[in-house]
Amino acid sequence: MAVRIKLRLKSKTLRGTIEVSALINSGFETKRPQLLIPTQLARQITLYPPPPTSSIIEIGTAGGPPKVFLVREALDVWAVADDRGRP
Repeated sequence: MAVRIKLRLKSKTLRGTIEVSALINSGFETKRPQLLIPTQLARQITLYPPPPTSSIIEIGTAGGPPKVFLVREALDVWAVADDRGRP
């Protein structure tokens, strides 16, 4: 069963934040936290086109190994809960 939560994202290059829904139990594991986002959202937070500091990596998926842009430490991310204050 899919589990989604609301996340608040702040791009390190923009003022303000954006709230999005995120799938959190995809079954994939990583050594470090990762956030995979669609191109449309990347455009909104100035991460697409990818910055010069990005790299292209291949990731493992059930549908085959796609290539994606990796942009390290580009966002601050918070889980949003109705009973908690804003960061």
